[in-house]
Amino acid sequence: MFIFGVLTMTALHQMKDVLGPGGYRIYANAFGRSPTRFHASISNPNTTTSRLVALACQVMLKARDAGISPTEIVRDAASIECGGEGAASLRVQLETLLGVRDVERLRMAAGASEACFAKALDKPTARHAPHFKAILSALRLLSQQGGDLNSLVNELLAMQHQNQIAA
Repeated sequence: MFIFGVLTMTALHQMKDVLGPGGYRIYANAFGRSPTRFHASISNPNTTTSRLVALACQVMLKARDAGISPTEIVRDAASIECGGEGAASLRVQLETLLGVRDVERLRMAAGASEACFAKALDKPTARHAPHFKAILSALRLLSQQGGDLNSLVNELLAMQHQNQIAA
């Protein structure tokens, strides 16, 4: 089941659509994850990882539609420094780009708990931080091209709401 779109598919299938047949391997390797474990996590639509990857894929699809390569997004995301010496936390970077209100709305679109969300944004080594880095990277590249990020967040929330009604 695909949580953030009209079609019913797992995050694995969506990742293949965005990055190609071996997309999950590209994504997992970029963030230093085991492709086998990552594959298992995104094959189950009920995991937080699957929901976050689905959201990241939705944002990457929008970026791809704007002419931005999803592979470029993943490479850029893997290089994002956060929370280290002299680097702003992932939360601060997202809030600077979107605003506090839209960052919370992004959490709701991802279906992530507040605890998971806080940990991923405030701890650079958190398990789910790479997915938010991918989202941040795609949003940053979209904003550089003049994309309307507020309407994108609204669209993501609307898709999530539509799927909740369908379920």
